[in-house]
Amino acid sequence: MKKVYYCSDVKINENAYLYYNSFKNSFMIMNAIKHSLYKEYSPEKICDIDNNFYKILIEEGFIIEDDVDETAIIEYYKLLKKFDTYQYHIVINTTLDCNLNCWYCYESKIEGSLLNNNVIDLIKKNIIEKYNECCFKELKISFFGGEPLMNFDSIKNILSFSKEFTSQNKINLIADFTTNATLLKDNQLKFLKDFTCFFQITLDGYETKHNKIRFYKDNHKRTYRTIIENIYKIQEYIENSKIWIRINFDNKTLERFSEILDDLSLLDRKKTFLIIRKIWQIPIDKIKKGLILESIQLSINKKFFIDNFALPRYEPCFADRLNQVLINYDGKIFKCSTIENFDDLNSEGSLCEETGKVIWDTNKIAKKFTAKTPDKCRLCKIFPVCKGPCGKNSSEDFFSCMYENAGFNFDEYIMYAYKINNLLFDIFSKN
Repeated sequence: MKKVYYCSDVKINENAYLYYNSFKNSFMIMNAIKHSLYKEYSPEKICDIDNNFYKILIEEGFIIEDDVDETAIIEYYKLLKKFDTYQYHIVINTTLDCNLNCWYCYESKIEGSLLNNNVIDLIKKNIIEKYNECCFKELKISFFGGEPLMNFDSIKNILSFSKEFTSQNKINLIADFTTNATLLKDNQLKFLKDFTCFFQITLDGYETKHNKIRFYKDNHKRTYRTIIENIYKIQEYIENSKIWIRINFDNKTLERFSEILDDLSLLDRKKTFLIIRKIWQIPIDKIKKGLILESIQLSINKKFFIDNFALPRYEPCFADRLNQVLINYDGKIFKCSTIENFDDLNSEGSLCEETGKVIWDTNKIAKKFTAKTPDKCRLCKIFPVCKGPCGKNSSEDFFSCMYENAGFNFDEYIMYAYKINNLLFDIFSKN
């Protein structure tokens, strides 16, 4: 028997240590005596000294068989997720235009760009063709952009078809929106009320700060209150909905973070989750760590689950899944949504006009699915629950680490992951 490699501990106080076995996603609190026993002795010696403790360590996966290759098992499950066919995921750029003009946006806007009827017909053919190929059990359609709600007629067309198709074939259907939520209308919500809907909606700070960043490009009208009101309307109109509220922060936003939480206070915690990320152009060392920690703790105190700090990460990046495609408004094919230009240079395939089948550029796609996990990740104690960066960011030269980007150290990350995971259990264990 041997101790599991993917295990870390954080000292809570003089007589308590928080252990995290990421290989089994198991937390354990040990007193100072148990901590010393586990740290200093071999499994065989632990068995001799405290057999009951030894049995607990085996049961919780802190002691495993000698022949268990932890890293190989992690890579195996990572591949299973990448090549799983349960869900077919289509990301659709309904437009690359936007009604707002946020300074930090990385995308190149194309004014007047809209999904046309020919591409919509190809999307419908593609859904049928893909189902005939692999009989997926769930269809997830993500509407992206630009601002996808600028072209709601196309969304309605695609979802009406998809609802009929999935109903006939007994397939789950998820309608997913990444939107600024400023254009959401009551008639649109009424159309969506019978769908299972996911939303990711961004706030750029407390009200006055948000309104200086996120305003209508044609009249500079403020947007904060409109977005907040529409978030509440989503939960009112759409019973089967979940909302991820992404809060982009800098130091000024963190200083008044409580004001944002106050505006969200009446939302259903089982349906509302936070994503707290710094504005990407600001270096993490320019953000005051104390403010980040205070904002996270305040969110936990207010019973908000923080999705991007939780462990484990159950799913790989959607663009790393074989059963996923991004279809641009003009019919060009991609995998990743975080690129500056959806042009011929970045395109990774095409749609067959006759069948709607995706014809991938094998040379480009092969690189994504054969990307080697960086050694830094494989050696990291939370590799089993993080699984490393996406295929796009997996090179040693262009590397993005989950906890390093969070702005605090490893021990702090583990401690907050523990608190957040306990909060999730608390939220969903109550009626």
